[in-house]
Amino acid sequence: MASKKLSVEGQKRATLALDRSIYYDGKGGLAKAAYLAYSTVYNFFDCQSINLENFKKLCGLLNINPSEVWEQPEDIPDSAVNISFQQPEDIPDSAVNNFYVMSLNEKAWYEKIREPHILIRIQAPTQFGKTALMRRILDRAKQANQLTIRIDLAEIDRHVNLADLQIFLQQFIRLIEAELGDGYTDCLMSDKDYKYWIDRVGSTKAFLKYLEHLQDKLSQPLTLGIDRVDILLAYPDTARDFLALLRVMNDRSIGGGKWENFRLVLAYSTPKIESLIGVSVNQSPFNIGYPIELPEFTPSQIADLALQRNISLQPAEIDRLMQSIGGIPYLVKLTLDRIQRDGVQILTVESTVTNNIYQEHLRALARWLAKNNLRSAMHLVAHNPDATSNLSDRQECLLQSQGLVVFANNGVTARCELYRQYFCQASVDEPAI
Repeated sequence: MASKKLSVEGQKRATLALDRSIYYDGKGGLAKAAYLAYSTVYNFFDCQSINLENFKKLCGLLNINPSEVWEQPEDIPDSAVNISFQQPEDIPDSAVNNFYVMSLNEKAWYEKIREPHILIRIQAPTQFGKTALMRRILDRAKQANQLTIRIDLAEIDRHVNLADLQIFLQQFIRLIEAELGDGYTDCLMSDKDYKYWIDRVGSTKAFLKYLEHLQDKLSQPLTLGIDRVDILLAYPDTARDFLALLRVMNDRSIGGGKWENFRLVLAYSTPKIESLIGVSVNQSPFNIGYPIELPEFTPSQIADLALQRNISLQPAEIDRLMQSIGGIPYLVKLTLDRIQRDGVQILTVESTVTNNIYQEHLRALARWLAKNNLRSAMHLVAHNPDATSNLSDRQECLLQSQGLVVFANNGVTARCELYRQYFCQASVDEPAI
């Protein structure tokens, strides 16, 4: 079976495309969008050989030409490989990712990271661009001479027992050290000293000691970004302790001392996390700081995105599109991808459910609903277009985290007509496909 792997320059280009994408929350989000195993995506970015069709699929989602990034045969000289790569600072965001829209508020968000002891909270459903926004905020922090560390909780080994807080914090420290690299070895607490503090004061306080040690050794402010906080929902005891720990870290930064120049950025999909796991108001990091909630695209933004792809949409066509899929970023992207590739017309509301543009996405959502025992809940939502209040808080929050519903009239309703029609037709007893 034919296979390909990224070249060294191709890896840089693919990584850059992923970092700048507002649609895929890191490698895990890309794997979900491609309907591929996480291991396949990680092998792709590690320049390991993967199936050719999977290689092409990932390149297509990243808007890069496969033949320009795969490794060429050894008998072809480098000069014959036509690869053009520039560092991120050399290219405006819109040139790197032709599906990028600058929010009117984004400049203000960038300024926030310069404020002392700021805590920024980015909340939006999956595939709304949280990871990309966090990266851009952290880029601005770097420009302000802050040392930035971005931790993706999805990168913690899935075989690790995250229900054990001590093990989770040790894994978190390993991610910090991997992110910092060899250049900061002298700033890190030794394993021996960290174990000493665990034995003396416990894992939580030892973790704080570790970060205090790091900040004491640094000559610049420290900004910590934590992505996919929702992963801890599966481990409520660990989540309660860790979220309370984040609140302590922010409180200490306000108090000054070694923590004076500490900043925190959190990204998560699930609203009301604190109520789902039982974190008290005084211990939650989600009722303080500066909140950012990413919205859907507006009609004018969709028109701009289309023009970036040399697609001219009339206001009536955009209205028809939004009647069906709203301004959901990922669905807008799928639509414009298809128009650009095949020249299809904007779909009517009635035709969206049966059109194959969205079928893989809808099936993936159906599988997720089945896995999380939420099929009947979404079926109820779909059959109540004016909103239903007959779901539990947990059901509402989990459905909202995937972008399936919006809060309305003291309940929830389907986020778009496409979802309502599809899950009206889908039987709650239908097996996941």
